[in-house]
Amino acid sequence: MGFFYVNYIVLKEGLTANLLADREHNKDIFPVESGWDIESIHEGIKINKYYYKIIYPNFPIIKIDIEGLSKWSKENNYVTHATEEEKAKIHWDGTKEHLLRQKIWIKGLLQKRLVKWVESKQKKDSNTMLLTEDSPIIPHRSLFYKKIEEKLDKIEWTFPSELTSGNIYTYQRTFKPDYITESIGPELSNDPELSNDP
Repeated sequence: MGFFYVNYIVLKEGLTANLLADREHNKDIFPVESGWDIESIHEGIKINKYYYKIIYPNFPIIKIDIEGLSKWSKENNYVTHATEEEKAKIHWDGTKEHLLRQKIWIKGLLQKRLVKWVESKQKKDSNTMLLTEDSPIIPHRSLFYKKIEEKLDKIEWTFPSELTSGNIYTYQRTFKPDYITESIGPELSNDPELSNDP
């Protein structure tokens, strides 16, 4: 389970079998500017029966914990132990200033790259099989996901498979009398599985 709880409400739902045709009639469904390319949409169609337009009443906005990660860097001697070649591959020189300048997509890969670097540097005592004192410690995942604020009423198109709880988010569908889910297409009104879909 993730450590950020995210509630969502389904505003509209449609059958993925009709999604491509629905998009032709309504350009607001999975618009290009939302980041969904046609390959991703086809993948969503393959593994989902429905597609949703949802609203997050309070969606957590998260960023890297720059102060915490900078402290980890000092405590684990990342600046001195990592070679210039390793820093270039990881895309971080170990300083707070460099983190502030990083692009968003690089920050998303930073956790995996740092964990891989730490594992390559860790040493175990041959007698106790415990890590030696000079071995770096894997940075806790919370350092990469710090909640800074909440975005109210964030709306997006998505698939149920994207709402599966993982290491970061725990998703919970919420039902409120103010919101009545609108069906896209006449086929949905007779679908017996509709009310049971997550």
